Amino acid sequence: MYIGAELKTFERGPMALRRRVPSPIFVLLLIFLSSLAAPLRAQVPQPPNFLADHYDVSATLDTIGQSISATAKIDFKAVEASSTVRVELHPNLVVKE
Repeated sequence: MYIGAELKTFERGPMALRRRVPSPIFVLLLIFLSSLAAPLRAQVPQPPNFLADHYDVSATLDTIGQSISATAKIDFKAVEASSTVRVELHPNLVVKE
């Protein structure tokens, strides 16, 4: 406590932040960045060019070797002309020709 000390009052405190009015460039930048963040259309998967028409699967179980051997014959029906057929298999499946 100071007796007889003169108290100084400031318009704002020494650590107070002054308020700034956003510049027009900042406002335009904010609008531009918010337009980039707008959700985009999702990619639509293409329909298959071939559809499986008939499956013929024969399998054998080896209890001693604890394995399964199988042969699958699949008849495909073309939906539209294409030179390739995309087949998705389980990653643990071992394919032998």
